[in-house]
Formats: sequence, structure tokens, C-alpha cells
Amino acid sequence: MAFHKIDNDSVNSITNALDFFRIPPTNVSVSSSKVFELLPSNPLTDTPYHFKLHSSQNYIDLSKSYLLTEFRIRKENNNGQLVDLTVDDADIAPIQMIGQTFIRNIKMSINGREIFNANSLMAYKTYFSHELSYSTTAKDSHLNAAGYYRDMGDALEIGNGFIARRNLFAGSNVAQFIAKIDTDLFNQPLYLINFCELDIEILPNDNAFVLIAPSGGRYHFEVVGLKMYVKKVSLMDGLALDIARKLEVKPVRYAVRKTMMKSMFISQGRYEFTANMFMDQIKHEPVHSSVKASVAERAIRNVKQRLYRYFAEKETLNWVDAVQKIVDGINSSPSRVHGMRPIDVDFSNAQKVWKRMYRPLSFSKKTPRFRKDEFVRMSREKGQFEKGYLPNYGDEILEIDEVLKAVRPIRYKLRDEHGEKFKGSFYDQELARVRKDAETSYRIEKVYRKRKRTDGTTEMLVKFIGYPTREWIHESQLV
Repeated sequence: MAFHKIDNDSVNSITNALDFFRIPPTNVSVSSSKVFELLPSNPLTDTPYHFKLHSSQNYIDLSKSYLLTEFRIRKENNNGQLVDLTVDDADIAPIQMIGQTFIRNIKMSINGREIFNANSLMAYKTYFSHELSYSTTAKDSHLNAAGYYRDMGDALEIGNGFIARRNLFAGSNVAQFIAKIDTDLFNQPLYLINFCELDIEILPNDNAFVLIAPSGGRYHFEVVGLKMYVKKVSLMDGLALDIARKLEVKPVRYAVRKTMMKSMFISQGRYEFTANMFMDQIKHEPVHSSVKASVAERAIRNVKQRLYRYFAEKETLNWVDAVQKIVDGINSSPSRVHGMRPIDVDFSNAQKVWKRMYRPLSFSKKTPRFRKDEFVRMSREKGQFEKGYLPNYGDEILEIDEVLKAVRPIRYKLRDEHGEKFKGSFYDQELARVRKDAETSYRIEKVYRKRKRTDGTTEMLVKFIGYPTREWIHESQLV
């Protein structure tokens, strides 16, 4: 039968329905596979959550690993007790795709070496990747298992998506979700080789982040259940031996696509921005500007620091009476950069000041800023675009447990008042020296109960800001 091609360069082909004499290929690499359930190694009341995949002869299919979560929402009554939601609590729901966005940070280690550490923007990264990469059909179907319900309106507090998520948690019902682990290593198709110990640390977000709720209520987002399902694969003996012999002469390689969200701050009045995103490959400066605002930013910082000391000493927030005195004091104080007072700098000695500021750097041996057993406060992590004059340090008073002088820059190990050591080490810029004695005052977050003593005085059960436990204090201890 004759036929005519539209394009003579087109090759001939036949339909697969006529391929009678060939059968599909057979997988001769995998002998068996099983899905294992893993529980966190620590209680759900303690964060972060830890999962450990112990070393075995099985390979791990990370792309088929899932996180099963169970959540519920409860509220705090006037007595500080957690109770179930009622019909009056109709305007509270979790954020979008709560099965994954409840995670603030994930850390992963293989055989004790850290290979992945997301930042505190993990929830934003997960939300944007699913919102921009998946079709409407996927969002309205299988992504519901992870808690995604598409928002139709312009606001998050209304619409079908908000109502669907709200109904899941009505009456403090326990809602169950299952989702993939959205990290680089889990998003690639290769198996994790055998005899590797994998540690996964999951840090959840706080209540204020994961809940869309009225400002008046005190609602708590509880993690009731948390499990990980991992697919382990057993290879054919001959293939496993061939891979083992290959590993003796050549390391295994994983091609991962690393995605991470970074927070950038552009101050008011700036018209240029430099982001060193690819400086490992590009050795030239992509953006350069001779105009910087660092001097002005440092001056503003000095004023803010002295203002807060004034606030703390005078127990007031009235800055009008003190700001001019503070500015005069700064202008009359020698600068540690060039050794002169700002009021003494003019055009006649500007060149001399410039040479002092930009002279060749000399590195001298630095002494530790803090000593062992000194009391300090730790800097707190600020939210995105958060500004203010209040201090960037927490209220809990800690002690220096160890000074790491051998490393540069010098770092410090910390412990709390109960002797429990903090994980990791801290730079001196993250700490502030404080005094702790009988005159030290602590800010009270909430008073829970009051009771009368036998002598007629009153005791109160309070919780201090920055401290996890509640304590009874005498009324005479209040200031």
C-alpha cells in the first residue's frame, strides 16, 4: 500500500501494539523490598525530633520515604489548662500544607557527618516549591494528603481552602497527614548505599507561625503522632558484591539539586544590592557601589544601644528626654576605630582619619571576651523584617561552660542553671555578659495562681519569660 509522507526527513515507525515478538525488560537488580516504620528516638514533648536509620546491608530508597503526622489544635483557658475547641472557635485553622510546613528546619547526618542543614525558612521553601511547581489537578487531589487545600480568595482567613483545613481540626479532632520529606537528598532517585547510618533532626515551627487564629485566644498546635516510613531494598548478591568492589576504588556520587531560601534585608534609602550567590564559580564582583550606608547604620545602632540602657535603668520608654544627651555623649567619646572624637573630625584632618581607618590590617592574638562560669544571655533569633529598639537577647541567664580557645574565631559552650549543656557552640557576638545576684530581676510572663500562706501572706505561681518551668514566689519578691 502506497503512502505519502508530509516530511521526507521523518523516519519510519510502527505502533507498539504490533510488537508481538518482544517482552518488557525484567528487573534483575532487586531481590526484595520492604517498607519500615520508624518512630522518633525522643518523646514528642521534646523538640527537635530525632530519627535514626541504623546501618544495615539494605539500600534505602529515599525518594519513597514519607513522614506521617498527627496534629490537633487546643486552646488554653483562664486557668492555664489546655481544653478542646468549641463551636465558638470557628476561625482557627493551620497554614497551608501543614504536613510539611510545620517543619522549621531539618538537619541530616550520614555516619556522623552533617550533609544537610536547612535554615529557618524551610516552611517557606516547601510552600513556594509546591505552589509554583504542581498543577491544579495535583493540588486538588493527592496534595490533600499533606494538608494542601487550595485558597480561592485574596485572604488566608476566608475561602474554601481555609474552611476545609478548619473542619479537619474542629472540636480538637486529630488530623492525620502524610507527605514526602522535602530535602535535597530525598528528592533524587538514587538509593542510599548500605552500611550508612542516617540521622535526621526535625525542628518544628511555633504556634504563632503554624496557626491562623484570632489574636485574642491562646491556641496550641500539638504534634500527637510522628512516624517515618522508609523503603529498604535488598539487591541481588552478585550485584551487591560488584558495587562493593567498585566502592573500593571509586566513591559513590549523588547528583542533587540544592534549593534553599535566604532572607535578605535592604535598608531604607538603598538603591543597589549585592548577593554573592555563585561566587564559588564566578570570581569577579558582579555588583559594585562606592556608596555604602554602613557608617550611618553603625551610628543608629550606637544610639539604640544607649537608649535601651537608659530604658532599663529608668524603667521608662520615653526617649525624647534622653536622645540629645546620648547623641552628645557619642560625639564626645573617642572612636575605637580611629581613636578620635567625632566632634574633632573636620576637613583639615580628614585624610589622617581615612588612613587610620583603612590602614593595612594586622591580626593579633585575640583574648576571650568571656571567662568560664561567667553569666551571659544568648541572642534570640529575630523574625523576618523584624525591627525595634528592644534588646536582641533572651531573658534566660546562662553560664559559660567551656571556652574553645583553639578555634578561630573563639567560641563558647553554654549550660543552664540546672547544669544541662547546650548543643553546639556560640560566638561572642551571640552572647551578652550579665550580672546575677540577689538584686537581679526577672520579667514575669504570666501569673497562674495565688494562694495564702499560714502567716497570711500570698504566694503566686508564675512563669518567667525565657524559662520553661513555673515557680512559686512570695509577694515580697515582686518589684
